[in-house]
Amino acid sequence: QRITLKDGGYAYMRITICEDMDFYLVPIQKAIQHWMAASGHTDVIVTVFKSSEDLLQRLETKFEEDLLFLDIQIQGEMNGIELAHKIRELGLDTVIVFCTNFPQFVYEGYTVNALRFLPKPVSESDISYCCDYVYNRLSIESKNTLAIISAGKRYVLHYHEILYVEACSHCIYISTTTTSAPLKINATLSDIVSSLPPELFLPCHRSYIVNVAHIRLVTRTECLLSGNISIPISRTYTLSVNQAFDRYHQGGIYNYGVDN
Repeated sequence: QRITLKDGGYAYMRITICEDMDFYLVPIQKAIQHWMAASGHTDVIVTVFKSSEDLLQRLETKFEEDLLFLDIQIQGEMNGIELAHKIRELGLDTVIVFCTNFPQFVYEGYTVNALRFLPKPVSESDISYCCDYVYNRLSIESKNTLAIISAGKRYVLHYHEILYVEACSHCIYISTTTTSAPLKINATLSDIVSSLPPELFLPCHRSYIVNVAHIRLVTRTECLLSGNISIPISRTYTLSVNQAFDRYHQGGIYNYGVDN
């Protein structure tokens, strides 16, 4: 869902705050406003929820956000840790920042891949860091895309959305995290290879190219990808795929906006 701004443009970055106490909510809002003014980013929209359950309901209807500042203890409702787990179960990769006075939750917070765990009252510098991190990540991702035409429709795919590419009967099929079925285009595997960075997309079989960022396990016969998807790997490519997988997760290659 794209949100129209007052000037007629679209929100480039969406920030959501879930905090039920104004005493803590207002400083976070002001810190974000100060960050926007200092950075000159006018393409940001901020949404506030005082109920974790209301926020979850919005997320379940595909409400999108890029950065979530989340309170852990919300009176009478599911806590922030529970909400964060549900967000991950929905497959949403929003960046989560916990704001709380309960340090005992720090370890559990990182099980949902939280960016930061900020003590209340949060500092403006911490808020600015988180906002800068997400805005810069979005900037990188927007510059790293593949444009294709499938079934008469134009798609612009971010690299991180592409799982793998399969060649079949003089066509190729691009499986993504954002479409329910692979996108079919009239091209060859070599055509698509030339349009993608070889550090991130590499052959694992004569009919397959895989996005190394989505590989979770490599065996002698298959690559297991995020979402429990399996694609074949031939003996010819086992060594190169394993080496690329190691380099990617050790930070040895530029990840083109795809997080480890």
